[in-house]
Amino acid sequence: MTHRTAASRTTTASRTAGTRPAARARRIPALALVAALAATVGATLLLSGCGMSLNPVGRANVSWNDYDTAKKSDDGYRVPMLVPDDATDIRLRYDLQTTGAWFRFDSETGPTADYCAAGSMRGDGGSDASWWPDEVPDDGLVCGNWHVFHDDGHWYAWDAR
Repeated sequence: MTHRTAASRTTTASRTAGTRPAARARRIPALALVAALAATVGATLLLSGCGMSLNPVGRANVSWNDYDTAKKSDDGYRVPMLVPDDATDIRLRYDLQTTGAWFRFDSETGPTADYCAAGSMRGDGGSDASWWPDEVPDDGLVCGNWHVFHDDGHWYAWDAR
């Protein structure tokens, strides 16, 4: 009986010892996977080719040096047709949960879309972006859902839906 118990202990000890390294081996790749994923996400954001920042109120900021860079970026679909080819210093702030969006760009020609017409600036043109002017004029251009105005050498637009 003593022999059987010792054998049982030896077998149990062997199984337990054999199991522990395997459990550790499974944990190490899981940690490596999490670290690799975090590094990939960080590198992607760092090297994305445009400046983007998220903030706690559910809005994102994106900026580009020129129109071509903006259109080729991942957020290029957000640039409305009213932004001309010669636009520079393009800034966009958009809401992650609604249709709210605000643009600023510099351009010698201004909006070139053929669907823009003089109109009244209705709706909430206010934005909490640091580059948005304190006051929105009463009149400007209406380009579909976009309300556009010129102020202090910059063009501004917001989605008035």
